[in-house]
Amino acid sequence: MELIATPGADDANSYVTLEDADEYFEASLDNALWLSYTPMERETGLIVATRDIEAIAFNGDKHDPVTPQALHFPRRLDGLVIIPEVATATCEQALWRLGKWRSPDMIDRRELQAQGVMSVSLDGVSESYDGGGGYNGLCPRAQQLLSALQRGNARIVPRYDRREYGWPRGE
Repeated sequence: MELIATPGADDANSYVTLEDADEYFEASLDNALWLSYTPMERETGLIVATRDIEAIAFNGDKHDPVTPQALHFPRRLDGLVIIPEVATATCEQALWRLGKWRSPDMIDRRELQAQGVMSVSLDGVSESYDGGGGYNGLCPRAQQLLSALQRGNARIVPRYDRREYGWPRGE
């Protein structure tokens, strides 16, 4: 599947291009891990991460409610750009999903809690949980980045020039 990351496009399937994700991870301790996946796997990871983010309800309206827009972002207040929180969350979620794909037997404590598991024991180590947390399928970092944007959480989104932040890339 071809990765399409054109903000506001009716056929977009990712918030981030592979080039932008590669650039993001260059400045990360996870760069070697990110690059251990093939370009096709990384693109697929970005598309899957975007689908995960799309499953969440967000505050505000799409950029142009009249013109068809495939993805939740950009939002009306942001202009025709993907804000840094969404771009970064997409990258982090992609790496997390790729890790789960490579190691499917890895235990995800938040998934267990969401399923109602109250305790687990493995090889003599036990953990107890206080009940299901509101797990939405996002990795902790992506959840943290997007929490203020989610419906039910109030946030005033200021207008800004994304070049000021340098993400994903200056134009």
